Amino acid sequence: MFTFTTLAASSVRISGRGASANTIRNKKGEAKKRKEEKKRDPESNIRDEIIETVASSVRANQEAILRTINRETARKVHVVNMSSNTI
Repeated sequence: MFTFTTLAASSVRISGRGASANTIRNKKGEAKKRKEEKKRDPESNIRDEIIETVASSVRANQEAILRTINRETARKVHVVNMSSNTI
């Protein structure tokens, strides 16, 4: 279901369903560009940190919402199964 791919010693890791070679190359290229930009522009470090913090917060909220939805869905399915078994 999940594929884990690691590139070289610098290890750019992509996890998910069917990460293509192009996606992996693009991620590696983006990481390289970001490193070069940080060297040139010290303010970009602050911007990147803010963006990463906000993005991780959004991801955490999305995961919490999905867990809640999955839990509620599982309860409803369980109730439906229980009621259909008793009939």
